[in-house]
Amino acid sequence: MPTTLSRWHRDGLIPTPEVKRLGRGKGSISLYPQGVGQQTLEICRLKAQIHSLEDIGFILWLYGFSVGPKFSREYLKKSAIELDRIIGVLHEGRNKLYSEDDNISEPAWDELQTLSGKRISSKLARKLRKRVGSENFDAALLVLVDIATGNFRGFADAKHDAFMRAMMGTKKINLNIFDGLMRWLKDSIEEPLINLSNLISEAPFIDQLDKEMDQSLREVSVEFRQLFFGLSAFAEAISKHMNIKLPAFFAFHEFIKYAKPSDLALIFLVWHRMRRAEWASGYTKILDALRATKGFSMVPSHDA
Repeated sequence: MPTTLSRWHRDGLIPTPEVKRLGRGKGSISLYPQGVGQQTLEICRLKAQIHSLEDIGFILWLYGFSVGPKFSREYLKKSAIELDRIIGVLHEGRNKLYSEDDNISEPAWDELQTLSGKRISSKLARKLRKRVGSENFDAALLVLVDIATGNFRGFADAKHDAFMRAMMGTKKINLNIFDGLMRWLKDSIEEPLINLSNLISEAPFIDQLDKEMDQSLREVSVEFRQLFFGLSAFAEAISKHMNIKLPAFFAFHEFIKYAKPSDLALIFLVWHRMRRAEWASGYTKILDALRATKGFSMVPSHDA
């Protein structure tokens, strides 16, 4: 274990200890900062689920533990580059789908249909396909591509609206839940998705990240943990208590639960941009509600 701890602190997975000399001929001891024991236990827990130490380090950072920059800014930088690459690929694919040249568009549509029916390794993506139905998954993917590339201007028809509601877990809503407090889920979801689509296409995510100070990223990570992990934990607890899958909220819980560390990094980058948008400013009320109900306390909190 001492060798493992040495490797972990050299990598930045845990803080570097203070080496204290015991006197001539008595050697030395390493004194780790307070909280490292809990951090070590968390690493061991995560290692049972996640193989990559880089992924583990990023999760630790999201949880509020002290880790090296390779697990925070550097990890996010790689994720931002990857997100920009994915968006670029989706742009190219969309251009092929809607090309006036049949020799380009027809193979692209065939590839989309083939892709929709392939086995998906991501458990999160499999969940989404199951909600929508395999026969509708290609059409749902088109909506997602439009959103991701900044081309979403509204649903082409009611079926597309149904696809997205199914993905978001708002297909079936009991309006009597909480004395009608769930009625807002009946509102149109077009405008929020249009706003999200416009926001994603604003600028490269790597440019956004490069402008942020480390302290600012740290502050956003605290907010991200309380909002995303807290809302997920709260939704799971309420759903179990009521013995139903709470519309929208339980789908959000599953989304966070099955997201890989790399997925969470992409969500973090989008959220980092979204939280500054005027149309998303109401999220602070959700944070206040979670704090008032102690919902966010279900999430590991290790703020320095």
